[in-house]
Amino acid sequence: RDYDAARSRVTVLVYFPSVEELQRPNATLAYWMSVVESNAKRLDIPFINFVSLFTELPAAEATSLFVDGYHFSEKGNALVARELLEFLRSDPRTAARLQ
Repeated sequence: RDYDAARSRVTVLVYFPSVEELQRPNATLAYWMSVVESNAKRLDIPFINFVSLFTELPAAEATSLFVDGYHFSEKGNALVARELLEFLRSDPRTAARLQ
């Protein structure tokens, strides 16, 4: 945080799931996501986990947002960009830097 503050920037953690993670959630991934989230909170680092965004969609629609299971399609990139921008604009730690 001090390093970022000295340079007038903010580190933001972002997690993008793969199709496999969406189709077969597992306890190990859930555990590590909770570790990352709790540490981000403890360190006051913004964290956006796109797993919840994709799991809210019908499975076929979520899968269609990827070109190969890992990389987003044009539609997937557009969705992620909109959601990420909304997150950054709504978080007080990052909102001021977007103006």
